[in-house]
Order: sequence, then structure tokens, then C-alpha cells
Amino acid sequence: MAAPTGTQQLPQEKFAEELTELDESMQNLQVLYEKYFLGIDRRPPEQERKRVSQKAREMRNAAIRNTALKFKINTLFAKLLSFERMWDRTLREIEDGTYKRDVFKAGLRQKDREDKQPAPHRRCATPGRASRTRAFDGCTTRTWWRRSAAANPPPA
Repeated sequence: MAAPTGTQQLPQEKFAEELTELDESMQNLQVLYEKYFLGIDRRPPEQERKRVSQKAREMRNAAIRNTALKFKINTLFAKLLSFERMWDRTLREIEDGTYKRDVFKAGLRQKDREDKQPAPHRRCATPGRASRTRAFDGCTTRTWWRRSAAANPPPA
């Protein structure tokens, strides 16, 4: 077996570089999904997800003797699986209309609509006596008339 020259890489070193690239692409994929969930992007990054997932599965099925590299690929694969589950759950919540951010935004929009509309006018309990009684919060109170008449008797 010939010794590797300075320009050639050992299979383990090449595999380690591919693992680093896979980790970076997973981070980029996570950013793309966050952009989609925030509403910046219109569509989920499905093609990028397929590409990263396929690459991770290929690397996991490769025959590697180095235990550290095996551990790293298994860790990255588990990380990818947990992200995929989270993304799938969030996509399902968006489709069902139960996604927390969407529900919160819908509540804010509803509150804004209610604030812009005038409040409905409440009718008095005794509409015929509105001239002798004071309107308080949309309803009449007789006690105000009695108190004000006792405190300020009409001039004689």
C-alpha cells in the first residue's frame, strides 16, 4: 500500500469533512424552516430537506471503522430525526390551524377589529324615566336623582 501524498486525503479525513458539511447544511435547513414558520418564505424547503436527509442516510449506511466518526454520524442522524419530527408536527399544526404563532396572530387581529368597531349602545332599564334620572354606564339610576334633590333643594 502506497503512503498518501500531501494532496491526497485519507478516507476518514474525507468522511470527517463530509460530516462537517452535513452539519452545516442541517443548520442552514433549520434556518430555512424557521423562515418558513415565521412567514418570510412562502413554501417549506422540501427539496433541501430531501437532499440533506438522503445524504445523512447514505453516510449512516457507509462502512466506517473509526468509532469517533460512527458516533458523530449517529449523533447527526438523531439530530436530523428530531428536527424532522418537530418540522412535521409544526406543519401539521399549521394545516390544522392550531399553530401557536398563527393562533396568537389571529387573536391580535381579532382584537384590533373589535377595537376599531364602536361599542354597541346599551339601552336603559327604564327608558321612559331617562329625563328624570341620570344615565350611568348606559343604564339609569334613580338614586342619583334622589341624592341630588336632597342635597340641592330647589330655590323657593
